[in-house]
Amino acid sequence: MPIDHPSPSVHHEKRGDDPDPRRLVPYPIHVEIAQGREGPSAHLAGYLGALAILGSSMDRFATEIRHLARTEVGEVEEPFGKQQKGSSAMPRKRNPITCERVSGMARLLRGNLVAALENMPLWHERDISHSSVERVIGPDSTILIDFMLHRLGNIVQNLVVYPERMLENLRKTGGLSQVIIIWMSLVTVSRRLRPWRILLPIPVRNFLPVRL
Repeated sequence: MPIDHPSPSVHHEKRGDDPDPRRLVPYPIHVEIAQGREGPSAHLAGYLGALAILGSSMDRFATEIRHLARTEVGEVEEPFGKQQKGSSAMPRKRNPITCERVSGMARLLRGNLVAALENMPLWHERDISHSSVERVIGPDSTILIDFMLHRLGNIVQNLVVYPERMLENLRKTGGLSQVIIIWMSLVTVSRRLRPWRILLPIPVRNFLPVRL
């Protein structure tokens, strides 16, 4: 009986004593048969895991930009288009909406990974409860990561930076942020605990008057 579309678990093998030179011969064992339905689900879970890690890394960048864009910090801003509108309550305020969007989409990627892991255990390797889930989480996660990469890449390339504000924020601590540099220099020539005894009281004396 002719087979137009052979299964991936069979291959064509040519034998000299075979009257049909293209007789279908099954493989001794096929990877997907050995692994059952769990095999493809495990592969998809690994793929979505990589996407979730990448999305979470972008979430880290986006969250840092969101913090630095806060009014009380004010060190950076997202690129703001000429036709773009600000806050609905305060039109002149520029919210980091794209970074917030990236952070929200990263949560979707992590949620889709959980669904992919839940797809791995199946009843006797025969039920198809995973199928409907995979049809959603696979394309959705791929599209999401593509969108996030483009949006965050545009932010990084066109990020508005205010170095004067950065210096102003550093000066507010009275040199507290520079203590680690001095400590690292002293550690190279002294025991580790001795520099801490020297440096620990200094930032406290400098920093308290600023806070009061």
